Amino acid sequence: MDYILRAIDKKIKKFEGKAEVKIYYQVRVEYAFYLLFSYFWNKNFEEIGITDFPKQDSIIQEIRKPLSIGAIASLIQKLDIKNELTKSQTTKNTGLELSDYAKLRNDLIGHGYSFEDDFQNFSDSFNRWYRTLLDLRIDVLSRKTDLIVCQNYDTIIQEYTGTIYDYEGDVRGNWKCSKEIKDDFEIGNIYASCEPNCYFRLSPFIHIEVEDDGLYVFRNIEQILLGKIRYNRIDKSDNNFTKTWDEFDDFCIIDDNYNRKKRPNGCIINIFYPNYKKYIEVGSIKEKVYEFLIGKERGSSVCMTLWRHGGNGKTATAQKICEELSLNEKKPFEFIVFFSAKDRELNKFTGKIDMINSENRITSFEELIKKLNLLLYSEDSFDIKKIIEEKSRLLLVIDDYETFEDVDKEKITAFIKQLNINYHKIIITTRNSFFKIGDEIQTNELDTTNTITFLLEILQNEHNYTPLQLKDIESEIKKGNTRNEIHKITLGKPIEIIRFVNCFVQKGKLSEIFLNDMRRANLRSERIEFLYGRNYKQIEGDKLAQDIFCVIGLLTPQDTLTSLLKHVKFILNKKEEDEALINSSLDKLVKLRLIEVDEDGSYKVDSKDILEIMKKEYDKRNEAFRSGTKAFYDRIKTNITADTDRALLSHTKTLRHQSNAETTIQQYREILKQGKEFSYDVKLEALLDLADFLFNHRGEKEFAVRLFEDYFDKFYEFEVLKRYSSYAWSINKEKSIKILEDFSSKHLSRNVTLTKNKKLHLLGLIVMRECLYWNDKFEREYNNKEKIKDQIQRISKNYGHFLIAQIEQVDISKDLSSEEVNDITVALENYVDAIYRIGKKNIAINLCENALLKFPERCHSRFKKKLDKLRGYRSSFRQSRPENYISELGEKLKSALDQLDIINLEPKENGYSGIILKKHIDSTKYGYIKYDSNQIKGRIYFREVSLINSSFNELKEGDKVLFGFGRINNVKYGAINMKTI
Repeated sequence: MDYILRAIDKKIKKFEGKAEVKIYYQVRVEYAFYLLFSYFWNKNFEEIGITDFPKQDSIIQEIRKPLSIGAIASLIQKLDIKNELTKSQTTKNTGLELSDYAKLRNDLIGHGYSFEDDFQNFSDSFNRWYRTLLDLRIDVLSRKTDLIVCQNYDTIIQEYTGTIYDYEGDVRGNWKCSKEIKDDFEIGNIYASCEPNCYFRLSPFIHIEVEDDGLYVFRNIEQILLGKIRYNRIDKSDNNFTKTWDEFDDFCIIDDNYNRKKRPNGCIINIFYPNYKKYIEVGSIKEKVYEFLIGKERGSSVCMTLWRHGGNGKTATAQKICEELSLNEKKPFEFIVFFSAKDRELNKFTGKIDMINSENRITSFEELIKKLNLLLYSEDSFDIKKIIEEKSRLLLVIDDYETFEDVDKEKITAFIKQLNINYHKIIITTRNSFFKIGDEIQTNELDTTNTITFLLEILQNEHNYTPLQLKDIESEIKKGNTRNEIHKITLGKPIEIIRFVNCFVQKGKLSEIFLNDMRRANLRSERIEFLYGRNYKQIEGDKLAQDIFCVIGLLTPQDTLTSLLKHVKFILNKKEEDEALINSSLDKLVKLRLIEVDEDGSYKVDSKDILEIMKKEYDKRNEAFRSGTKAFYDRIKTNITADTDRALLSHTKTLRHQSNAETTIQQYREILKQGKEFSYDVKLEALLDLADFLFNHRGEKEFAVRLFEDYFDKFYEFEVLKRYSSYAWSINKEKSIKILEDFSSKHLSRNVTLTKNKKLHLLGLIVMRECLYWNDKFEREYNNKEKIKDQIQRISKNYGHFLIAQIEQVDISKDLSSEEVNDITVALENYVDAIYRIGKKNIAINLCENALLKFPERCHSRFKKKLDKLRGYRSSFRQSRPENYISELGEKLKSALDQLDIINLEPKENGYSGIILKKHIDSTKYGYIKYDSNQIKGRIYFREVSLINSSFNELKEGDKVLFGFGRINNVKYGAINMKTI
């Protein structure tokens, strides 16, 4: 009887008569088996190794396999070399074999403990077996036995201390035992004591966790290489507890056939050959990886990717980390595996590419899994699930990941995603960041300073340079531009620095001649192919990415290594709808570190060597691709530093004088059809240029006007309007006027805001075109003069007086441009002619006089001539009449001059005042308001609908009114919101 058996007996008593009791009968019997196994194992195993080595080897081979209760029974009998089991009279008489229990158990129960399964009531059978085992009279089972956990050793008093779990069920932490009694207690181990000064080791098959008094019995050896045992808990349902025991090191031999070795700390690592003699650390890459593996970032992800171009030290860094962690006393990982898919390497002496045999690398996902199974379990198996469920701490490095076929990459990625972040860590090295999984770290090239530091370290570590020799080399490096030249020659890549040093030590002198020799050697070497040659192949699944790769080779100047992405898209003739695809493909080139993309839309190739590869790949493309892209490139190459749209426009401008008209027109139209990649300003300029080319150079006036018709909605602004109206005037004067007046009435609704000057200019253009048109008709259409006069009245009312009012508000010489002054001058000239034709000579004269005061002197002659004509020449012959005689015609003229003109005001809801001048009571019910301000005087039209809160019939001439000005109906403007004061 011991503490654990007493605990089991309590459970049996607690559940007596219930179904739950059956399992505790089973637990008690099997605990007794494990107790016997522990006893004989610790007592006789080493002795068997001395007296019967083959037998010990067979026991070792058996224990390395999963152990059933039948296997335990068999091992008890093998370990009983002194026949203690057969000394019992009961056993001799019945001929009982311990393995008979396995048959009963397997037939009725199965393997493992379960506290929920329903079994038939065979409690008596289990009880009989338990009594039989007690009758064997093995002390640790049959006697009253205390269990002791040895926890510490006091070196001063030379005593072991720990916790005692006595057979009566008590737990005390005051156990002590002098070294003189037993000097081979092991800390953390459990011992059985039947009497004072007598101890039997039970570990590792029986275990007690002191922290929670957990009671455990052996379940199976989970990881034989690590000596890791999984336990079943007796007092609770728990089978997840594991513990590693160093004693298995003696018989868990690492077989060289599996290419692995066991470190002193118990870590198992596969055998690989580092690509360095002595690791030289420059920068903080290794520190970042450690942070991910065992530092603060260890819980962020299962996988980390080390990536960048070849030759930057990714492989060496990963190998060094594997070596260091495998020797770490804290044993952060129990298994460390380094696999490489690398199929070639750069010779560190010749710069040539050496191929790597397939037997020295991993070539597929299947091979990866099989080799993992061999290393972890010594099994030739493709069992993925077993690896995924492995709860040993595993670090797996997969080097040169991009070398795998795409289908294998997908399988590896899926496999990694199933791993357990609590137990597994993966490091992937690759040249391509679009292959990255999990977290990522870039391994950049070394700068100039670190390049020299690395170079000196190699001389010291690999070539045994003395401090004095190193000092001399440093002095040579500091001369002139030598340090920068070394950096250019080596590209700042560790692999190239090593090759540089290997060549230097053969020369022994760092001279300009040697540097030139290295430059020539690099031209003969295969380093560019090794470092960058596979980049094009690695994007073969994306044809657009390969097209971009080649076009960058065509487009990019070697001196700057930079150009614009817009140029690339133009050369490939890609449109707005292709934007997502282009960005996706560009992203692959960025992730390959072939180019960097700036926010301003420019890109930069990472190095001249990469650009050389791009140019070579472009030259390899078929004739159709090269001729097509070259044609687009030629259109922008002369302005390559400008934006694509500006470069293309500049090229098209040159075609106006050098190429046929159809080509010029076509290329202008291509610019106009481009999407948002081409700026509005460039497309606007192209529109005006093309219109000018058609109108002035080709004389195709109708085509020029039609061009504006097609694009005016897209370029709805004043500058286009002026040209559009001007060109339309030459073929259809009424259309030209309509274009201007439509713009005047609609520009606000189109969210086009005009400055004060542009509003004045627009009015001037309308008045100029209207007056030119109707003045010409007045002279040519004699019979329609009255109708034409009505039109001139309309011009005066709707536009003329507004033009005059706005002219009064500006300083013409200072505020207006030459173009604006010229157009307004012509408008005013023609307006003067027009109002003269409707009998407003005095107003015409007044306008000319004011113009002489306000307009620049260069305009004066025009208005002076106009003024002289208006004042006229008197005839030398006059008919004699009384001095005060006024003819009938004179009376009519005087009456007409006394009348006020009908005018329009600036539209607004209210704010004007006047006097009712006249009202006409007929079916239309309209009238006029006399309006007189400092600047404007005239009649304002109104109708009955203009009134609010007033009756038209009650309105009297002479009444004072307040009003606004605006549209009364679809065709008439006049007073609105009108009310009497």
